[in-house]
Amino acid sequence: MGMLDNIVDHCRQVFRVALTLLNNLNGASPNINKRLIVAAALLHDITKTRSFTTWEDHTQTGEQFLFGRGYPKVGQIVGQHV
Repeated sequence: MGMLDNIVDHCRQVFRVALTLLNNLNGASPNINKRLIVAAALLHDITKTRSFTTWEDHTQTGEQFLFGRGYPKVGQIVGQHV
């Protein structure tokens, strides 16, 4: 996707925070889909870089991008992250 390095770094940091939160739940919410949370954390800004030139809403285009590739649940989270 040609993501800028600082956006990749930001997504990695969001992943680390999400993982920390998940680990600190100590099983309080056993129905949480950890793989879904991790994927959404890493991909939440997947179309952010291109939005700087297209002025598109990166939450919507990220959601559409992921839906189109067969990841509707991840896309739904990405579409709501702002």
